[in-house]
Amino acid sequence: MPSLWESKIPDIETLKRELPGSVLTALDTEGFYKQGNLNPSEIGLAVLGAGHTPRPAARFSAFYEENGVRAFTIRLRERNNRGNEYPYGSVEHANADEVVPIFDRILSGFQGKCILTGFDLHAELKWIALKYPSLATHFTAWVDVQELVWQRCKQIALEPEKVLPFGLNKALKAMHICDWRAKSAHHCASNDAVRALRILIGLATDAPFAIPDPKVKRIPPLNTPAVRAYQAFLSRLPKPNYGKHPFEARVMAVDGSKLPPLTSRSLLDRYAGYVGLKAVGLNWQTEAARSEGVRIWWASLLSQESLDNFARDNDGSTLNGIQLRVVTSGKPHLQAQQARRIRVEGL
Repeated sequence: MPSLWESKIPDIETLKRELPGSVLTALDTEGFYKQGNLNPSEIGLAVLGAGHTPRPAARFSAFYEENGVRAFTIRLRERNNRGNEYPYGSVEHANADEVVPIFDRILSGFQGKCILTGFDLHAELKWIALKYPSLATHFTAWVDVQELVWQRCKQIALEPEKVLPFGLNKALKAMHICDWRAKSAHHCASNDAVRALRILIGLATDAPFAIPDPKVKRIPPLNTPAVRAYQAFLSRLPKPNYGKHPFEARVMAVDGSKLPPLTSRSLLDRYAGYVGLKAVGLNWQTEAARSEGVRIWWASLLSQESLDNFARDNDGSTLNGIQLRVVTSGKPHLQAQQARRIRVEGL
């Protein structure tokens, strides 16, 4: 399948250019190695047709329903494991000789160039190349969602060389996707294909993304200009929480007008250079917020010193003709007390 191999989509920006008019087809397989060969017990497809702008959703089921995703399960043999999750979409039992005709029938119902995708596609691409090479003719390009997630992590990590690829569940957590069934040990192939699509659309639309917290957290001393190994951007303003965010600032226009329209990722890019920056946020869920801007930008920092530096640089500054003011949390005695408690408890 040389033509498909040579048509890899290498990064998120290329994906954005290829998306208009494309049919996204996510592929996942289960049961590859139980007999030590390339004979999966289950093949899952999730197809997002062309013709509309896909939108991310916080809940797995909402993404499936609101975007008109079509899911298909092809069972080549029954899986013996108990507790398999219930599959989205249709289920069809078949033998190995029927795989290609079923693919042909499914994909013939969608108009537009087809992009093959999935989360960690190594096994699936090998399966196509060795068992069903004719399937490659359906696709004009391919993209591995796991690789794009890894690239996104390295873009926001302070030590990108230490970032390693991680699995599907951690990627869902990074994208703030609510999917309790993903914790099951016995995934359904078609559901994992839908999950890969959801992550891909989130990356393509600059949806909120944060590297999940490590299992062991280290809180640096307050008198050192240390920062965490990751930064986050949020799609809504958090509620006041001095235990979690003892040093926070809100950026507003002096005259109360709306700030220039930015996504939460763009806001993170704007402030990423500040030592001690933990997270930024703004309410950007609505179309009006995305096109017209919002009235408040929020930032959380690690120490009183980093908060003071942030406020000093931005209070009274001008952006696109708008004079800014910065309001900090304003309770330094409580901040210091909470920060000491966080260090002691190791939260």
